[in-house]
Amino acid sequence: MGLPRRELPERRLWRCFQSSQCHNGRSGGGNVLNLLLAIFWLCTAIGLLYAYFTGKQVLRVSESGLEMLALLALLLAAYNLVRWWALRASARARNMRSPLEQRPRRIDSSSDQHNPTFDFTEQEPPKEPQ
Repeated sequence: MGLPRRELPERRLWRCFQSSQCHNGRSGGGNVLNLLLAIFWLCTAIGLLYAYFTGKQVLRVSESGLEMLALLALLLAAYNLVRWWALRASARARNMRSPLEQRPRRIDSSSDQHNPTFDFTEQEPPKEPQ
């Protein structure tokens, strides 16, 4: 056979964004995409609030429009932060098991005894005395 194919770094990063599986297949503890979106929306809100308080014209939007856009960006940032935190907390809860779940199950050896009632292998019928 050949050598195992290596995954391209771009695909590994995209898989990390999609399924929150980072660091060589281990759970990254949250969806990285939500964190990046939260940072983006927070920076956008800060920029819009800066333009609102300094009175600079941005995208030909009135001052009340800047205020509403900044509020919307702050709401989107908060939504993405809460979603990132919730995904991270649920991943931790999945990884933590109770001590009872970690024990291997014991197989009862008494159930392994042969029961002729449930033996469906074809056998010759018993010979009747003549």
